[in-house]
Amino acid sequence: MEVIIPNVEMKLFADNGECAFCLKTPSFRFAGGEIIFILGHNGSGKSTFLKVVSGELVPSHGPLLIRVNGVDIKSGPPLVSVVRQSTDENVACDLTVNENLLLRLPPETWIDSVFPLKAMSVRLSGALKNHGALTSNGNMPVRNLSLGQRQRLAFVAATAGIPRLLLLDEFLASTDVNVSAALLELTHEFVSQNDAIAFVVSHDISVALVHASRILVLDSGTVCKEMTRENDEWNEQSVLNLIRKY
Repeated sequence: MEVIIPNVEMKLFADNGECAFCLKTPSFRFAGGEIIFILGHNGSGKSTFLKVVSGELVPSHGPLLIRVNGVDIKSGPPLVSVVRQSTDENVACDLTVNENLLLRLPPETWIDSVFPLKAMSVRLSGALKNHGALTSNGNMPVRNLSLGQRQRLAFVAATAGIPRLLLLDEFLASTDVNVSAALLELTHEFVSQNDAIAFVVSHDISVALVHASRILVLDSGTVCKEMTRENDEWNEQSVLNLIRKY
């Protein structure tokens, strides 16, 4: 799969009408199976860029059209799915594990819509495969799960519909080392098995160097550096210097 994200210009205005922030990025070409880490200091535009790609924010030049294998598709679901830092933004805590997944699994037939629990039980089992704790707690309200389990559920729910672009906005910030490692492994599995692309906003340079196929460094709404593993600056000190420089 080949994905082209066109150049983006997005202006955010203050209450007085003045431009408070401007995101301006060039066109990017990505291939299926890539994991792109987006780094930069607070306020550099990392999350704003993801919100534009997800369709949550509309660029100044109009809705973003993402080219997938030569076809222009408007950004947003089902092309794009997002996992955010706060679990409350990712899952409905008053619903059960299974109910959260049913909300994210697109119906394949009219029977799925009329009898969702019965007709989609097999798909639920498939989505929860290899997630033992979630499987055994399928009828438990999400509010009773640990933060790590909630974020794992958020990942499973976000990938249930097999999006082409998976946007992970600091999704590891509230998880411990073990859960973070498991989620990163799931990310690698998802992009490789589905020819998808993952974008990960993070502050952890060491994690990015291990797991990324490409790194984008943002500052003040612009991409000040794009690098791949073949780049001489693919090391922690060089990346840290880049972030500090800008």
